[in-house]
Amino acid sequence: MNRQRRSATFGLLCLAAAGWSSHVVSAGEIAGGIVDWGDDSVGQTSGTPRGNDFVAIAGGEGHSLALRCDGSLEAWTHNYWGQCDVPAGNDFVGVACGNQFSLALRSNGSLAVWGDDRSGEVTYMPSGNDFQAVDGGSNHCTALRLDGSLEGWGRDDQGQATPPDGNDFVAISSYQMHNLALKADGSIVCWGSNSSGQCDVPDGNDFVGVCAGFSHSFALKDDGSLVGWGCDEHGEVSGYPGGNDFVDVACGYHWTLALRSDGSLVGWGWDEWDQVTDIPVGAVFHAIAIGHHHGLALLCLADLDNDNDVDLADLAQLLAHYGMTSGAAYGDGDVDFDGDVDLDDLATMLGVYGSLCE
Repeated sequence: MNRQRRSATFGLLCLAAAGWSSHVVSAGEIAGGIVDWGDDSVGQTSGTPRGNDFVAIAGGEGHSLALRCDGSLEAWTHNYWGQCDVPAGNDFVGVACGNQFSLALRSNGSLAVWGDDRSGEVTYMPSGNDFQAVDGGSNHCTALRLDGSLEGWGRDDQGQATPPDGNDFVAISSYQMHNLALKADGSIVCWGSNSSGQCDVPDGNDFVGVCAGFSHSFALKDDGSLVGWGCDEHGEVSGYPGGNDFVDVACGYHWTLALRSDGSLVGWGWDEWDQVTDIPVGAVFHAIAIGHHHGLALLCLADLDNDNDVDLADLAQLLAHYGMTSGAAYGDGDVDFDGDVDLDDLATMLGVYGSLCE
């Protein structure tokens, strides 16, 4: 979870890989294609790049950021503050988004930040080559050094850029005006705004991941269950469906997204942009991320038979169901999750035909 809506952490870069998700994202173990849904008012879900070579994803207020297997970056769509003007290079290993700025982690342990700088999000980025994770909130940033200590910078009116001391932190998550950090002993700390109880962290030493939302928080336990607290105005906490088969959770603007061990997705909370209703089903996902009102996930795109490649068998399956106008499932060839199998699905498959996700 250290990949909440947006935080970036070191991971394996490209066996073909993806990572832990939410605000935070790092390169993990399986490459894939991006599926997104929800609010598209500024092109969050219509400008999505295609390909099966993405290993990490992150979402901001109106933009998204992704890491390719070759270490390069892609960003889309809202770019008012230059948050989509990604730096050149092929040495990135993690990505993260603040509201209107973007962050990345390089293979040498240094940071890159670009976009909105009204609170010093870019200007006051700390130097050094010893970072292992970074994340962004509304107008502040948090980073985790290799020695387990924390750095904060940017807007600090709620103490959100003043992290606690210590060298025993292993994961971070930031959103809006509060932050969570996981300690090596499995306990959680929080700092910043506590306007809705989002920093009233639960007791215990059995946590393995944390997720900060707009004014709520979630944590993943070592038994695969989730615990949420803070604002519940839209059911972003109480809507949790229960269970102990979760492997990731992401927190957004009054809604929550989670990944189960079988690769399925579940969401709850505010649904004004259908970000909960339109969660894609019927496919095996391996990573998630979240923006304000849109969700993102990684899967082996157009791999209808779940064998980690897109080959003749997948194409034959799609062609066998071509022309379905309703009720189509992902396994039938509905690779864009709109209920039919049409030219758009065929074009998407042909665009990634021959790709491997492993």
